Amino acid sequence: MQTKQYGLTQEFGRFLASLSYEDLPVEVVEMAKSRILDALSVSYNGKNLPPCKVALRSISGSKGECTILGERMKATAADAAFVNAVIGHSTLQEDFGGGGHPGTYIVPVALAVGEERGASGKDMLTAVVTGYEAAARMTQAAPPEMLERGFRAVPAIGVFGAAATAGKLIDLNGDQMAVALDLAANMACGVYQGFCEGTMEGYFHAGFSARNGIIVAYLAEAGAATSPLTLDGPYGFFQTFGGVQGNPEALLGGARKGFGIMRVLRKPFPACALNQETMLLAASLRPKGISAGEIEKLVVRRPARGLNSFAAPGVLSDPPYTNMLQAQMAAKFTVVASLLGRPVEDLRYYRDSYDDQEVAEVARRTELVAETRQGGAVEVYLKGGRKVAIHEDVARELKPDTGMMREKFKNLASTALGSKTKEVVEAITSLDRVHNIRGLTTLLQG
Repeated sequence: MQTKQYGLTQEFGRFLASLSYEDLPVEVVEMAKSRILDALSVSYNGKNLPPCKVALRSISGSKGECTILGERMKATAADAAFVNAVIGHSTLQEDFGGGGHPGTYIVPVALAVGEERGASGKDMLTAVVTGYEAAARMTQAAPPEMLERGFRAVPAIGVFGAAATAGKLIDLNGDQMAVALDLAANMACGVYQGFCEGTMEGYFHAGFSARNGIIVAYLAEAGAATSPLTLDGPYGFFQTFGGVQGNPEALLGGARKGFGIMRVLRKPFPACALNQETMLLAASLRPKGISAGEIEKLVVRRPARGLNSFAAPGVLSDPPYTNMLQAQMAAKFTVVASLLGRPVEDLRYYRDSYDDQEVAEVARRTELVAETRQGGAVEVYLKGGRKVAIHEDVARELKPDTGMMREKFKNLASTALGSKTKEVVEAITSLDRVHNIRGLTTLLQG
């Protein structure tokens, strides 16, 4: 008789399956609501961009009962989540934290599977928190070498968050959740090269995680079996993707300080997460009234690693910029545009003015410097020997709250939702009192 083996995933799966609404502090529930508002706000702001239309056309034959944001057609849960995740990732103004941009795949999965299964608002909120927790713990457990080798977190780590979200909503037990996580390891994918050219691959990454997360959860529900060493075995996920064993202590189920969802940050600007802090610093210099013609040189200092680093492909690129995504990714474009008072809070600026020649000229006179300290600095060297500079750690300004997200939702989603905007906000902020989320998804249709 073969003795059953237990690997890392079993304890992880049982921990995630055991989370209940009653385990969630009030502030965690409120953060889950804010994540839903945030994800939907950027989705409605970008749903007509080219990658979103491609994603929608790709599922034209899908037959199901799940909502696609702003559309009358419905699709299967996996297809609806795929399209909604691509939409949610299309503007680059989504949240960021463990798993890259967790709101882009967790919220679409929660909406699709929740609608299909007739989940309550409490069920959906619990599933969202569970998904963020899975993505956060996997990010801590995965070896840093994984991302350093070029695997992108959204598709490579995100699938675990999506699987946990779906698994929670279909009520997988601990062993089934472990199977879903093992299968998620087999679905992990995604590289960065498309960000250098500004092509569509990166937008689809969130969709891959959302769709694959649902698929693996349903396979686990149907009785799939997996190796107990899929994550931490000699030929498992950590070893294959990172070349080393990873950090299992960060992943094991059980108590740890706080919830992963509480460490997620917001984006004030539709641009790469790594550019947000220096954009804030540059924007704070606008009252100085600095014009492009006055600038002899611009020096931007950022840490070599971490929140405000240069670690993503495309961030270090020089002009010319030939499309929207290149401009959003480039440290030089985003900081110069912020300094010169361009409308960098508005997605349309990047869409219509990625070739802003005045910004490009100053970008050519901009130097990027990597430092060991955290925070960032913007130093403007002006003609006549003058210098204007700011150095500060402004990460605290990126922390979200529900009130802030209500305003963001109204600003970004009202054009698409019109008179339904207020109803949607009220439905999300009162989700813990909703017996079936289909009332919310009806409001989200076209």
